[in-house]
Amino acid sequence: MPRLDLHVHSSLSPDSIASPDKIFRRCARAGIDGVAITDHNAVSAALRLRAQAPAGFAVIIGEEVDTAEGELIAYFLSEPVAPGKSLEETVAAIRAQGGVISVPHPFGSFRRGRPSAQALERLLPEIDMVETFNARNLFDSDDAKALAAAKRHGKVCAAGSDAHTLWEIGRAYVEIPAFNGPAEFLAAMRSAVAHTRRTPIIAHGITACVKIAGRLRCLVE
Repeated sequence: MPRLDLHVHSSLSPDSIASPDKIFRRCARAGIDGVAITDHNAVSAALRLRAQAPAGFAVIIGEEVDTAEGELIAYFLSEPVAPGKSLEETVAAIRAQGGVISVPHPFGSFRRGRPSAQALERLLPEIDMVETFNARNLFDSDDAKALAAAKRHGKVCAAGSDAHTLWEIGRAYVEIPAFNGPAEFLAAMRSAVAHTRRTPIIAHGITACVKIAGRLRCLVE
């Protein structure tokens, strides 16, 4: 079955240094057959990669959307979803494109983008998937809470590396039956098998440095 990493950031995200031009090579080395590019509030790198993808390599157009109450991941987009809207407005915008909706790292410790407990309970009935393993989460208990929430609401479980560097790609992925389009993808995810490894904490340090460098660059330009 194809191996897909469902949470990958390219260098189009302000906290990533994963060059789009090198993602295919990294996937080949890691044994990954496809990725969802989930840049923050952008889809242009994902669209470019899909157009350049080698035969047999899957690129899902995704976006990690900053809502007014936390982050959502949208899959199978054709254009970006505007950030800063309410959860309900963001869900509606994703549905208008026929997209699949996941909540990433909903209990991740020290995550600024996670929704509040109240917002999450309001959100869970409206979405399709919960990211029950995020390789960048610091504690196993964070993922255990996500798994419990997914089971409580009968949601599909997702896993991804949340890669912000090339070497992180494939730290977590799913083996999934072949699919064609969002409906088949969601059905296939119910029988997907997750393969998971925690990313070393140094990755967070790299991300912090990238953010600082970006802010400094903005100051001098």
